[in-house]
Amino acid sequence: MLKIPESIKNNIFSKMNQKTEILPANYQNSEKKEKKAANKLKASNFSLNSCNYLLEQLSSMNYTSSSNKVPIKFTMGNLSAYGRPEISLPYEGYDSIRKAIGSQTNHGYNNSQGIPAARSALAKVFSGPSFPLTEKDIFITNGSGIALLYCLLAFCDELDNILVPDVGFPFFINAGKIYNVQVKTYKLNPKDNWKLDLQDLETKIDSRSKFIFLINPTNPLGTVYPKEHLIELLALAKKKGIAIVADEIYAHMVFKNTDFISIGHLTEEVPVITMCALDKLFLAGGWAIGWLCFYDRFGILDDVKKGMANLAQIYLHPTTFIQAGLPEFLEKVPLTYVKENIMPFLEENRDFLKKEIDSIEGLEMIVPMGTPNVSILVKIKEFCIFKNDKEFAQKFMEEENVATVPLSCFYYDGELQDAESKIQGFRILSCAKKEDYVELVERLKDFTEKYRRRK
Repeated sequence: MLKIPESIKNNIFSKMNQKTEILPANYQNSEKKEKKAANKLKASNFSLNSCNYLLEQLSSMNYTSSSNKVPIKFTMGNLSAYGRPEISLPYEGYDSIRKAIGSQTNHGYNNSQGIPAARSALAKVFSGPSFPLTEKDIFITNGSGIALLYCLLAFCDELDNILVPDVGFPFFINAGKIYNVQVKTYKLNPKDNWKLDLQDLETKIDSRSKFIFLINPTNPLGTVYPKEHLIELLALAKKKGIAIVADEIYAHMVFKNTDFISIGHLTEEVPVITMCALDKLFLAGGWAIGWLCFYDRFGILDDVKKGMANLAQIYLHPTTFIQAGLPEFLEKVPLTYVKENIMPFLEENRDFLKKEIDSIEGLEMIVPMGTPNVSILVKIKEFCIFKNDKEFAQKFMEEENVATVPLSCFYYDGELQDAESKIQGFRILSCAKKEDYVELVERLKDFTEKYRRRK
């Protein structure tokens, strides 16, 4: 039998005989809570300012409704989220990725710039008629946002600046702030199909300007720029010695009688980087695959490429098996697939909306040339209680249960969103069912009639 030493035994008994203080049952928990509160750490300003500007704007709105009407939501950018089975990627696209998943070699790390075979396939598809690309001209990224972030970080030091359209997908607002890069805006001309105001743009370019940011086709307006206008932009860029970064995520998503031309296919001496992704053109936003194409005949951007390669080693590449399936995917799903098979449905809805919206006093629709985006202008002064489009969209949501995106959310100069020089309205999408638009029009008629100023 194990014998306990007397010294240890006496110590144990003395502790047992000590008077024990009775404490509240939650004493330990409350003490932990106090310690936890005392040790709470603050997040960095960098991280707190890193949010998506558009989502930040939308989060300031209350997308709940007291109405018992069936909800109609137009805030999601996924074309496949609106209940139309015909608006989807064809079976061959999914099948190419299924095959890639089944290969044991497609589940590990690969080249940080992207799998060479996938880059070669993208180079083949996106080469210009007189400008062949190679795998060295392609960077595959974790979606379109990271692709644009690569451009910002590879081009810009602190206090440099970039030039962006004053209305458009506002990616660079917060991204510019956190990296201390100035975001200058140039005007679009509403009297000329929202083309770039090249005269205004030229006045904004200075010695610290790194690139002109072009969105074509545009979001939220649906403008598709003609070849002649793109050539004018290239001439200005050549004159000022500046590069162009083009967001072409809606490439080829155009309606009949409209052609999309990549600005990268028109360049001679001006270095151009284009961004595209699986998100819109191939109806697969959740796959998070984007890419950048360098159209740089004379190697002006070689140093930028080197910097971008370093960035790619930090962020690493997107999902390996999707990259591995891209060569077959791009063979079986051509660039023209959406234009030929999906856009006719969207065009039918667009034409219906144009006819109906124009009959509602105080509203006007900007007729898109492409994309699923439809912008409806609101003549705020013709309504009695709204100061701006956010108030209009908020009240419309509360009373009619229709969720839209105010156009002011797409302005880079948010402080001026109420100025008369800024368009006011809301964006919807044209990829829903026809009955949704019939119901939308009826609710708009009732709502605008209720709040219209009486003359």
